[in-house]
Amino acid sequence: MPQAATVLVVASSRLRELADEIDGTAAAEADVVATKRAAQERLAADSTIDCVVAAQELPDGAGLDLLAQVRETDPSLPFVLLATDGSERLASDAFAADADDYVPVDPAAPAVEEIVTRIDGILEADRETRRSRQQLETIVETVPEGVFVFDEDARIVGGNETGAEMIGYDCKADVIGTSIPDLVADGVFHEEVVEAYLDELPELLSPETDKETTTFEFRAFPGTDDERVFEVRTTLRPADGEYRGAIGVIRDVTERERRREELEQYETIINAIPDPVYATDADGLFEFVNDAMEDLVGYEFPDPQDKGVYLGMTERDLEKSRELIRELLSPDTPREKGMVEMDVITRDGHSIPVENHMALLPYDEGYRGTAGVLRDISEQKRRKRRLDVLDTVLRHNLRNDMNVIIGYAELLADRLDDRELLSAVERIRRKARDLIRIGDEIRTLQNTIEREESDRERSTIDAAPIIDRVVERYQADAPQATLRAEHPEELRVTGDSTLQRALADLIENALEHSDRPDPTVTVSVETDCAPPRSAASDDAEAADWVAIRVADDGPGIPDYERRLINGDEDITPLKHGSGLGLWVVSWITESFGGDVTIESNQPRGSIVTLRLVHGDPPE
Repeated sequence: MPQAATVLVVASSRLRELADEIDGTAAAEADVVATKRAAQERLAADSTIDCVVAAQELPDGAGLDLLAQVRETDPSLPFVLLATDGSERLASDAFAADADDYVPVDPAAPAVEEIVTRIDGILEADRETRRSRQQLETIVETVPEGVFVFDEDARIVGGNETGAEMIGYDCKADVIGTSIPDLVADGVFHEEVVEAYLDELPELLSPETDKETTTFEFRAFPGTDDERVFEVRTTLRPADGEYRGAIGVIRDVTERERRREELEQYETIINAIPDPVYATDADGLFEFVNDAMEDLVGYEFPDPQDKGVYLGMTERDLEKSRELIRELLSPDTPREKGMVEMDVITRDGHSIPVENHMALLPYDEGYRGTAGVLRDISEQKRRKRRLDVLDTVLRHNLRNDMNVIIGYAELLADRLDDRELLSAVERIRRKARDLIRIGDEIRTLQNTIEREESDRERSTIDAAPIIDRVVERYQADAPQATLRAEHPEELRVTGDSTLQRALADLIENALEHSDRPDPTVTVSVETDCAPPRSAASDDAEAADWVAIRVADDGPGIPDYERRLINGDEDITPLKHGSGLGLWVVSWITESFGGDVTIESNQPRGSIVTLRLVHGDPPE
């Protein structure tokens, strides 16, 4: 049962029966005083008064004056004015002063029951208003945004605790009475908020607008380490044709603004990239392209938005792209990105070969689309065609001509008896075979260069069986030599099958140039070794590295050639090494992201070390 309302009755003895009638109801109880002064003291001492019922005629003044004084301190306290000498003018003055009711009273026979009924109605309406206000206050305190109520002078007269905390106050009571200029002076708001606030209000006040809210942003705590960006939605306070101030709902959008600034920075960076860059949604429609992409295809986006990736792609290339996406989406695929070669058909119908380096957009619940970088490989394709022609002609003619020379040399060897001439013939045959081998090495180098230029994703292989195969092969070819292989059972490294060619060249070089009748070559492995000198990036330094060492006991690699391979000396027309073998080894290893070093073996011979990234075994 709700607590009974307290009604302060301010009246002479002639209206005391009104108090008795109020006390007789279950909804209210009366507190009676006889003078205006007593009423003021009672109101100042007790905040539980729910309604004031005052006679106009009081011993020390008028009830209308008491009403004016009450409204100065409590604009919403219900007030009923009783007039024993009523008039239309008095009634008008009472309502103008914001009385809740005006009741003319016959002092000889006051209609007490009617007055009590009207008071009950006012109290019930006030209770309903209070309930609604409490509900609204609860909602305002619950919302995550800050709420401020400003009067016509931009002074805060209400709000919620969240708003006070957002601007650095302990509670909303501390911020009540503070104006926007005060907050600017205290360094809480940037001065731009004053101009923005004053600029937006006229639009809301204009009789020609149907706009009810306006939004603007401003900075808080400017120049500090905790500078924030607030977004405020402003609406006018309810009023009867007069401006009474505004209500502002403030939200902290600092992180949103930072993300927007970061996005703008990324867009600037991406537009500075010379390669075309794009992003698509799950349906293949473009969500972003950079300037280079527009220049490549000849379209200004988002004009062809409805076509997406289908713009300028053949069905064959589309299927290749779909297959890559399916592969990247598969839980069995550890890769996060991939590459397909395709042709882009420009707006004017030209076909441009490109590499499409593609990655999936981050997703939690489902496929969201892709991001990609296109690399124009037209020049690379043209260069490859030219190299293929030169390679075919050079190697074919070189091999054929050298085979002819070898054939004639063997014919001469069969018919000559002179030792000096036979030695010269043997030298001719050896040099011819060297030239044939150089042709093969050129092809290997070409393949290595093409692999590096294509920038394809590196893979991992198990180097242990490769080492075994190479050692077994050369042990069979050179039974007088001793070849050893010392390595763990599994040795995954970054590389591909050309690692076998590099190891074979090293072992063959060691056996061929050995001055011992029974040479020894050892292939050993060191895991968790130090990164090479070429590992300049943080990622390379943080990687695990493996060293594969080929050690021999021969005369050793010439010092100048060792310095060339180690990068300690530049190549010149007079200093370029004796052949391509070590360069093949070096370039193959570098194409895997590793490097090659050469040092002296003790007591004699050389040690060639291949450092490679240690790859994890496949799951």
